[in-house]
Amino acid sequence: MSRILPAIAAVLGAATYASAGLVTFTDLPNGGNESAIPTSYQPAGLPASVTTTFGEGWLEGPAEESLGFDDDYYIFIEYPSSTIAFSEPVDVSSLYLINGSVVGQLEGVPVAGWSATAGGTWTEVTVGDGLLIDELVVTSTFAAVDALTVNAVPEPVALSTLAMGAILGLRRRRA
Repeated sequence: MSRILPAIAAVLGAATYASAGLVTFTDLPNGGNESAIPTSYQPAGLPASVTTTFGEGWLEGPAEESLGFDDDYYIFIEYPSSTIAFSEPVDVSSLYLINGSVVGQLEGVPVAGWSATAGGTWTEVTVGDGLLIDELVVTSTFAAVDALTVNAVPEPVALSTLAMGAILGLRRRRA
């Protein structure tokens, strides 16, 4: 029994996030020319089980200063309260932000907030790490967002199945 509990903890720890992805907007449909982003746009880098719905007001933009990634695009809004909705709760462990504030919500309730001071420099914010959200709401005009690290979280049933598999595997090994 003393070996079973650490094994279960290791399995559950490894499965905390089913998959993770870095969204850098390299695949913007119009190449960063300040045109509107379609609500159906699905950025590359999302975890496989996650889809997005972009609210009105998001525009494409070429980055004015590099974040050190392979792309030079970002997204920004022309008016406040623009949203990015996720198809399931996710953990946005970090994102880069310029000139504004972003609120992470779960079922319409704010659970995390990110902000960057005006001045035009990218700020990495990690306030929401470990918190589940299903929507990002940008609350500032002309705020820009880039490089979101989005983590999909497995359902409790999947975690239970992994734990049971670990227990059975250890019991079989002992026999």
